[in-house]
Amino acid sequence: MATRAKELSDLGNLKLDVTADGIEVIGDVTADGLNVDNLKILSAQSSTPTNLASPLIYRTGSHADYANGDMIIQSRSSASRAIYMLTGTTDPVNRLRIGGSGDISFYEDTGDTAKFFWDASAESLGIGTDSPQDTLHVVTDSATTDDTVDVVRIEATSTGTPEAGFGPAIEFRAERGNASADSVGRLGFVADNMTPSRVDGAFIAETAIDGVFTERLRIESTGNVGIGTDDPQSHLEIEQTGSTVFDATDTSGQTGDGATLAIQNLSDTNDTFSQILFRNRNSSKAVSRIASITNGTGTDLAFVVENQGSAPSEVMRIEKTGMIGIGTDDPSSLLNVHSSTAPKITISNGGGTSPNPELELYRQGGVAARIVYEVANKDLVIKNDSTLGNIQFKQGSATQVEIEGSTGTVDVSNDLVANNAKLKAIDKDISDTAIDVFVYDTSKDSDGGAWRKRTQNTSWYNETLNTATRGSRREFPAVAVIVAETTQITIYDGDDPSMPMWMTFPSGTAGAGWIRYINVHYSNTVITGVIALNGIMPISIGGSGFGGIVTADFISDNGAVIYAGIDEKRFIGSIIDRDSIYNTYEISTRQIINRQVNDVAMTVLPHAPIDAATGLPIPTIAVATNGGVSVIKDDGTVVDITVNNANYTHAHKVDFLNDNSLGMSIGVTNGIAQESYYIFNSIPTTDNVITVDNIAGTTQNVDEFYAIQHPNTLVDLQINGVDTNRKLSASTGNIFGSDEGLSIIDRKVGAPDKGMVAYIGSDYNTGWMIGQTKLSTLSDTSGDQISSNNFVTNGDMSTSDTSSFVPYNSGTLGASVSITNGELKLTHTGTTNYAFARVIFDAEIGQVYTVKGRLKNGNASSYAQVKPHSGCTFNPGEKVHSGTSYEDFYFTVTATATSVQFRLQLVGSNGQYAYFDDIVAKRAVADRTLYNNNALEVYGTITKTAVATGADLVGYNTAAENTRFLLPDASDIALGTGDFTILLWVNEGTFNTNHYVMDKVITDGSGTGRLYVIIDPNGKHVIGFPGQSAVTSTGASVSEGTWQLVSFIRRSGVMYFGINENIVHSASVSYDAEGGTTGHKAYIGDYSGGQANYGFDSMALFRLSKTGISDNQLSKIYEDEKALFQENAKATLYGSSDAVTALAYDDDTDTLHVGTSAGRSDFQGLCRINNTTRAVGTAISAVDGFIVEE
Repeated sequence: MATRAKELSDLGNLKLDVTADGIEVIGDVTADGLNVDNLKILSAQSSTPTNLASPLIYRTGSHADYANGDMIIQSRSSASRAIYMLTGTTDPVNRLRIGGSGDISFYEDTGDTAKFFWDASAESLGIGTDSPQDTLHVVTDSATTDDTVDVVRIEATSTGTPEAGFGPAIEFRAERGNASADSVGRLGFVADNMTPSRVDGAFIAETAIDGVFTERLRIESTGNVGIGTDDPQSHLEIEQTGSTVFDATDTSGQTGDGATLAIQNLSDTNDTFSQILFRNRNSSKAVSRIASITNGTGTDLAFVVENQGSAPSEVMRIEKTGMIGIGTDDPSSLLNVHSSTAPKITISNGGGTSPNPELELYRQGGVAARIVYEVANKDLVIKNDSTLGNIQFKQGSATQVEIEGSTGTVDVSNDLVANNAKLKAIDKDISDTAIDVFVYDTSKDSDGGAWRKRTQNTSWYNETLNTATRGSRREFPAVAVIVAETTQITIYDGDDPSMPMWMTFPSGTAGAGWIRYINVHYSNTVITGVIALNGIMPISIGGSGFGGIVTADFISDNGAVIYAGIDEKRFIGSIIDRDSIYNTYEISTRQIINRQVNDVAMTVLPHAPIDAATGLPIPTIAVATNGGVSVIKDDGTVVDITVNNANYTHAHKVDFLNDNSLGMSIGVTNGIAQESYYIFNSIPTTDNVITVDNIAGTTQNVDEFYAIQHPNTLVDLQINGVDTNRKLSASTGNIFGSDEGLSIIDRKVGAPDKGMVAYIGSDYNTGWMIGQTKLSTLSDTSGDQISSNNFVTNGDMSTSDTSSFVPYNSGTLGASVSITNGELKLTHTGTTNYAFARVIFDAEIGQVYTVKGRLKNGNASSYAQVKPHSGCTFNPGEKVHSGTSYEDFYFTVTATATSVQFRLQLVGSNGQYAYFDDIVAKRAVADRTLYNNNALEVYGTITKTAVATGADLVGYNTAAENTRFLLPDASDIALGTGDFTILLWVNEGTFNTNHYVMDKVITDGSGTGRLYVIIDPNGKHVIGFPGQSAVTSTGASVSEGTWQLVSFIRRSGVMYFGINENIVHSASVSYDAEGGTTGHKAYIGDYSGGQANYGFDSMALFRLSKTGISDNQLSKIYEDEKALFQENAKATLYGSSDAVTALAYDDDTDTLHVGTSAGRSDFQGLCRINNTTRAVGTAISAVDGFIVEE
């Protein structure tokens, strides 16, 4: 401690202590001034001191320039002197410097470098620099070399709750004439998306007009740029509200009137340009561009593309004159197309059957000529809209062919040569009553019909022309129309538009003739069919008497008859003798299985032996008889095919399919009832007995088996028809017609039970059903609403109203009804052994309904019963219950009249009674699987609308609360651990929740035993198995706002999720779909709990199968069915009749022709492309668009 020199105290308290180190004052010091080593500290001053020799610190008093009490720090009176502020302990550093000229510096943490600098003379502020070059100059040093560096932060906060549009801005103002400033613009960053956890920013630029700001430019957080819009939807969007009408002649380009993007090259030198350039981000950075090129006083527009690895090339130019060049930069006409490799112009409609691609040649005033491709008919049409003009075909200036506009007359300047001509302009009615018709196109023969040119030595070629049995032409027609009547064959010349008779095979005169041979010896026989191939024409003859096969060989010029029980007879004579000789013949040992022949088919198998007499391969002929099928093979042997059941012996139809498989329908009663269809992939080498075991559910000794309403365990696929009359009215091998509609089978050779079938009627189209399909629904074409209204008044017996329950009292029948304790009591009042009350409701013929309720026996000696009365069919047929506790009943009801009546009945005696409750009858949606026939109950009001404008097929809306379909008994769709497929088409506007395809449950909303199939809010497939975690697709999502095919497929323990034809995800899933439980019901189109918005805006063609479809099948389903969802797509048989009378498939045009009483419906795939309105009888034949029908 320092030694004290002197001290002053006050009453013992030390106040001043003078030591060797200095003076220590305890308490306040009051003085007028203090001068410490050239630093003055003064008391209050009333004016600013001047001419200071040392720095000064003082307080102001009553000062002219400062407020009383301000503290002033003043340097010496020299411009070079400055004031510094320093901080620090052992080594203080600069913090602030105020220079004598007014410059102010703030230093960084080391005190060495000024980082905030005010240049007083330049009136400039520098941040990060001490030499500002502008009013505000900001510099930031950073180690970053490849990214932005934060330099200035401007932050806006709000005392309220910020929303989108809030953010900081910089306002720009400019002085106007009166020296005050107004706003001229503003730049800002605002939030365009704001949540409690994040904010996304957008840049905006605004201009001011009279102080009012208007946004002109916005760059959104997504990078989209908007000019004139604050909501750009693309990378660059320009908007302007302009009311000026476009004027192409305006030389200014109307730049101020519409939304305009201007790119200008200021040079006026020829071939200079302005352009828009497009560059792909790939290894070659291929460039495409559109350039405006200076061309004298105008501009051309050039389009340039580049193919990777090749130099860019101009592909199109629009010259200033309006001429367009494709493949040339110097067009010489309005449209000049040039290519050294493929000079072709294509006009396409984009798919579907409409509209028609068309090229129009138009003259101002409205008259035009057109070249049109009519898609539906596949016709190319050249049309002159003026009836005064002609259509001419010229060579040079010489007209070679001319079609006169007023008459349609065709003038040909030279000879018209037509080889194998098929003239389509044939519209001929023939008065024959046809049993069968066949269009024989000789170009399909093994030699392409060349045999017709080497028959000049035959008897028929040289016989007398223009007779009752012979026409005016010698040569066999290239296309012959063969018509079979009951006792006569007539061949018409299809090469001639008038289709005259070419030859007949009459029944014979005076007991003579080839066909008459059978009729003379055995009465009650008729011709049943005809076919031709390689110059041979077999004629099948059946009926209730004798029958057989008569063949006419036009090359060998002879004939024969083959039948059962008697050896074949080959007529001695020629075709010219067809009407006179029948009892002179040679004997052969060949016989067929039965004399009554119902149908005949014919093919040439690969590697067939050559007939030495004709030079052509020998055909194989198959005949359907009342005893089975006989195949007359090309080696001369005959193989017979029968069924092991003696009641199923009658073969009705026989076909050779495109792959030379042999198909046949066999049933009872002359082959037209209870039919089944069998296919052999190859012809048996020996006699064959098809073994059908109904008990074991197996079929042996045949490759494929299709039938009408047989158990699925027995047949490969079901054919559309009714169980009471399993009749095939027509077939073409894999396409079948019955009274119930059309069945088209897509065979899967080797695994026929995994093939596909589609049913088409007059008001429905199922799409493709796969293998063991257990449910097929939502396939109707009527666009009405379906509601869940109960047609039964007081069906829950909640009041005493019995108006819906009508006791039947007539003769010995008597009954009465009453409601007590919430039950309907039916009492027997008659003398017979039963009594009933009818429930009656109005219905639509062919429509499906559900009837359900409860019944129990009271004291009846037998049982209570529910069964149909009239105007309907029930499935199952009835419900019988003898117990005294309630049992449920449930029926699928099909209306056969406009009034449906069913019975509530008891079987017993007078005075006995039975009870019924909860009776419901309401509209339903049909299940088209036939054998299962599980109609869907309707909940709520279902709206049906066409899937596209003018389309037949409708979609079902199940989006509203409690709007759905119910399958009360889902035992038929128990899937277990096996394969399955669930298919449907959906069109959902927005996926915003779980959208239920199916919810299969025991208890509504419960997870026990529950299988659910959904599309989730992200458009992903989800399937949940009982007691297991859901399986969710990680692949592509189902699109919104468009029809898409959605599939859930399990094959061999692997789940596949599909969209349209593509599999988007797969996962191994072997869970039990039932979870070991039973008693399920299934909701379609909604959650079993019934909440709103769990359904779909529109759904159609729902199918569930116990077969897992293949990828190829999925692709076919999508390709065939998507046509049904196009505008004006027709999906049904034309008219109101389902009964198919005739079928023909045209291999050349891939068109199926289906006859009904309403006309002919022509199908490609599953779509009807055309129809006629004249009833079709028993036969159609079609070749290359040439159609003949009875």
